[in-house]
Amino acid sequence: MLQRIWHMREMIEERMFVSYCDTFIDLDIGQMLEEHRRKGAVATMVTARIKSPFGLLTYGANRWVDSFVEKPVLNYYIGSFILERSALENVTPEMLAKPDGEGIVEFFNVLVDRNQLAAHEHAGAQITFNTENERQKAEETLGHFYSVSEDL
Repeated sequence: MLQRIWHMREMIEERMFVSYCDTFIDLDIGQMLEEHRRKGAVATMVTARIKSPFGLLTYGANRWVDSFVEKPVLNYYIGSFILERSALENVTPEMLAKPDGEGIVEFFNVLVDRNQLAAHEHAGAQITFNTENERQKAEETLGHFYSVSEDL
């Protein structure tokens, strides 16, 4: 992802909206952009609070459990963000040389360290699909969503 953005950097006038396109969201981009500008962020990620289907725990080297939480609600990044062109000044050749996915994570972590990465919490509809089965289920859900919405 980072390499693709880097290669098109000359085409970015001021900022761009990036989406991995594997999540359908009813995002109010205008509201997100307003929040992004107000905060003065160089990047703003779309997040959603999602209940984990698993209990999460931490433990030390001796395997004694330090903490346990059953199915917590966590903040997840859901694959879309606003990026200022100026943020690309933080990209290094090492980031670009990393395998796809690893470079963008390192890039985001640099922005976190510099307090330049904001979160935009999305509370509306969001459906993620990464496999053929998930795509089929998303298609059914979207069909139901729009059928029900149109009937109201």
